[in-house]
Amino acid sequence: MKRRALELVRRFFRHNPLYKLVSVAVAVVLWAWLQSEQVVEESAWVEVSYELPDELVMAQAATKRLRVTVRGPQRYVKNVRGADLALTVDMRDTAPGVQQVDFVDSEIVGITTQEIDIVGLVPNSVQVDIEEKHTRSVPVSPTIVGEPATGYRLAQIEVAPNEVVVEGPYSVVERLARLPTEPVNVAGLTESKTFEVPVTLKPRTLTRVNSDPVQIRVVIEAMTSQRTFTKVPVIVRSRNWTSSQESVTVTLSGPVSALQAIDHETVAVMVRVEPGTLPEPVQAKVDGGQGVAFMVVHGGGVGVEVVAVEPETFVLTPVGEPADP
Repeated sequence: MKRRALELVRRFFRHNPLYKLVSVAVAVVLWAWLQSEQVVEESAWVEVSYELPDELVMAQAATKRLRVTVRGPQRYVKNVRGADLALTVDMRDTAPGVQQVDFVDSEIVGITTQEIDIVGLVPNSVQVDIEEKHTRSVPVSPTIVGEPATGYRLAQIEVAPNEVVVEGPYSVVERLARLPTEPVNVAGLTESKTFEVPVTLKPRTLTRVNSDPVQIRVVIEAMTSQRTFTKVPVIVRSRNWTSSQESVTVTLSGPVSALQAIDHETVAVMVRVEPGTLPEPVQAKVDGGQGVAFMVVHGGGVGVEVVAVEPETFVLTPVGEPADP
């Protein structure tokens, strides 16, 4: 049976093959033409804009997009979905108050052939509240999120400018107490930094007269604390002198991170008797005193200071031969 079918096909194409190929081609072209002429419907978005007098503005944001449905031959309708369709509503002669806006489908720009009919527009009308435009300076409120790195704190926030000029519906602008900025993230900061951020305008009917970004400077400071070290060795740097204190207690203050990094083994008190000092007992104290140099070493870096040494004073005594000049 299969062989018989194949034989019939061979006989068909062997008898007047050119005529039959032309017939098939004509049939395909006719089918394609009929398909392109088939009447279909398609939907697309229409971007809407409004023209108002300079002194008026909408109190609420109005519809910005419409859904249009068109009908026509498929070869025209298929291009509508990707077209840039637009509708401009002329309201230059309007007055303050609630106004009815009827969208006119014949004013849609972007449908380039009369072969297409518009059969639907959603919505086909809206109500808008028109108010006088009002301009006013409003304080800027920085929005800060996150926390600085451990051992640091947010010491100050500087905003420039600290006010911006906005315009919009009178009822909206007059209610504004402040304008927040977009969030500024200070998480993990260890030093001061300046950010440029936009101001958040809500509702959308508000606009800024000047669109320059707002600069927010966050001042980051190291958090200070105190740390006490006991049994700190007293090291005499002068020959033939000895100290009445082998060790003392030292209290340091400074950035938390710097204090935490100090190794107890690096803390020491260094004293030195000035050359020429008479070989008799002298007092050593934090400010050095007469004839004695006094220094606390700790390796804590800049910002670490000595708060106290206990006892505050002790005695250096000559031993053996007089001190070297």
